[in-house]
Amino acid sequence: AGAGAGAGGAAEGASAGTDWLRFALEKNNVEHLDAMRRLSRRLGVDVSRLNVAGRKDKRALTCQWCTIRDLTPEQVLAANGHVSGVRVGLVSPAPASALGFGELQGNRFGLVIRAPGVTPTDLAAAGPARPSTADGRVPRYTAATVPEAVVAAACLALEARGFVNYYGWQRVGHHGRPGASRQLAIGHALLRRAWREAVDGILSAPGDDAGVGDELRRAREAWSATRDPKECLKLFPSNAALERLLLERLVRYGEADGGQRALESLPHSTRNLHVQCFQSAMWNRMASARVKLYGVDGAVEGDLVRLEDAATAKDVAVVTAADVAASRFSIEDVVLPLPGGRVQYPEHEVGALYRAEFTRLGVSFDGDGVFGGQKGAYRPVITRPAGLGWSVIEGSASAARSLLVEFTLPSGSFATMCVRELMKT
Repeated sequence: AGAGAGAGGAAEGASAGTDWLRFALEKNNVEHLDAMRRLSRRLGVDVSRLNVAGRKDKRALTCQWCTIRDLTPEQVLAANGHVSGVRVGLVSPAPASALGFGELQGNRFGLVIRAPGVTPTDLAAAGPARPSTADGRVPRYTAATVPEAVVAAACLALEARGFVNYYGWQRVGHHGRPGASRQLAIGHALLRRAWREAVDGILSAPGDDAGVGDELRRAREAWSATRDPKECLKLFPSNAALERLLLERLVRYGEADGGQRALESLPHSTRNLHVQCFQSAMWNRMASARVKLYGVDGAVEGDLVRLEDAATAKDVAVVTAADVAASRFSIEDVVLPLPGGRVQYPEHEVGALYRAEFTRLGVSFDGDGVFGGQKGAYRPVITRPAGLGWSVIEGSASAARSLLVEFTLPSGSFATMCVRELMKT
């Protein structure tokens, strides 16, 4: 589970008379937007009035701060027991502003890595694991077979060296995962101002519909056949949160403009979801290129680095030959830009790769408007987990041994990528 450590959510010392409230929002195996919609309906407010610092994964027990205005603590707490998969608590007055997206110091994670179907009895029958294969390669362990010394070495190496700070699969999609290419295609359409294509990408039946329930599949097919938002709204299931939001806007504004007004009227975090997916996927490709071309031993000439004495997190400098000769910057100082209209790009081959991709894909971040005017940001190429701890949970004849791993990551870093490095998968 990931718990946000909110820098922008602290409410201690706030005036008792403020009309803003802060509360803890816990959800269990519920998609983020679906949880927000369920809660907003119970509270009788528009979903855009619920403010959080970031999205949480569906497949986890998560807890984060949320702010809302013009409700009483009693009204917020009355939602408990009436919203499936969601609980609220720790309600208190908050500073007189909404919690902004990204306003958190980091997230604390606790994960149990299991070996399903493998028991100590099975392992005894299979014989002891060898320390290496015949050709000297490191063996592939499961959580049930890995020696504790190997666990300790892997965790210490991860803590010391860190990992490439990729955006996680839940943001950009995983190869072979249903919906991954669909999310990227929608973001691409929005950046090209192809409104009808974006609407259809959200509502129509895609080619990668494997794993989608029959009710949702039929609703998507109905949209493709009729393009009637009022009738299709009756067909989309309640957990199709984004689709239902868009259909409600299409009922209100129509599609004479291709759906532009409907798309732009979605809540900020919702309407940018697919654009951020597109930006994040491009950042991942550029990070892979940076590591492949120049390694991870240190900063190289032309890299961008964030300065320690910078006035803001957006201030960066270009690494010079003199900086490299003096070993002035480490690999942990190196950042790459999330594409946008207000960022610099590296002054080496990776910068040229960014520009080539923009041209190839026909996108620009220099325009205005809700989608094309993305400012961009900077993201460290390498990040390290803090407070990393681990323990082996011994199994029994009916349950395999498991590995418990706990760590804290900076805001915006993904536990899935940290565990990917730990597991070497």
